[in-house]
Formats: sequence, C-alpha cells, structure tokens
Amino acid sequence: MLRAAIVLLAALAGMAQAAEDRVYLLATANLGGSNLAQSVFLHEPDITTLADCEAARLQGIRERDWARYHHVFMRDRMQGFTVQRQYRCVLSAQLIDAWYDKDRYDHAYLITVDAGAHLRLRKTSSLAVCTGLLGDLSDSAREQAQCAKSNQRLLGEP
Repeated sequence: MLRAAIVLLAALAGMAQAAEDRVYLLATANLGGSNLAQSVFLHEPDITTLADCEAARLQGIRERDWARYHHVFMRDRMQGFTVQRQYRCVLSAQLIDAWYDKDRYDHAYLITVDAGAHLRLRKTSSLAVCTGLLGDLSDSAREQAQCAKSNQRLLGEP
C-alpha cells in the first residue's frame, strides 16, 4: 500500500513538472564558419505540444512564411555572410521573456537541449565566457550545447 502511494506521488510530481514546461521554437542564426550565433525563443500560448510545434515549424520552413512563431532575421544586415538557420522545438520550465525584433542582443547564454528536447539556459557575462564553459563540458554534453546571444532575458532575473 505504501509503495503504491509513493509511486502515485512520484507520477503526480512528474505530471506537475511536465505541466510547467512551455513549448518554444528555438531559432538560431549562426554566422557560417564561426562560433557567433544569435538565438530567439519563440512561444505561442496555443501550441502546447512538441508535435504541434513541429507541425508549425515544418509549415514555416516549407512556406517561408511564419504565420505561427512570427520572427524576422535581418537579411540586410547579413549581406556578404553565410548564415545558417536552425529551428528546433523544445520544452522548458524556465520562463523566457517575449521576443521583440527591435531589442538588442545583449544576453549571452549557454544553451543546452537534452535528448528529450528539454531546453536549459545558463546566462553568462559574454560569449567568450560561454565558450570557455562550453569547452569545459564533456564531449557528449558539448554535442548538445551551444553559445548564442539573445535579446530575451530569463524572467525573474535582474
């Protein structure tokens, strides 16, 4: 009986944690041949599952029109450079400020996404510091991590 109650409590705790996770589209623009990247974390309140996010991601890429997860990469500022764009649907318990296209990309983050698509942001003082932290990770952890600048902040942080 006690064992069943413990299993039930553990299951409820897991459901509570999952209920706190928000679905984000992680959009990253990387300057080809460098470690310079900008990332935005796009959240649509009505997209609550990774499957719905993936459908919106595929539609946006296919149609080159982001009706959902609307965002703009400033192509005029990237002329003469090779820019690789990546989009990935992720889950995060961390609350991230909304994206606005006019805000400056002043926040440096170590971004990790595990095999279960769980996003974790670690704020750093600069991309150089982030790159140092990235180098300290194990090879397997480094494969799931990147450094990028963002114009969004983690909510609840100064």
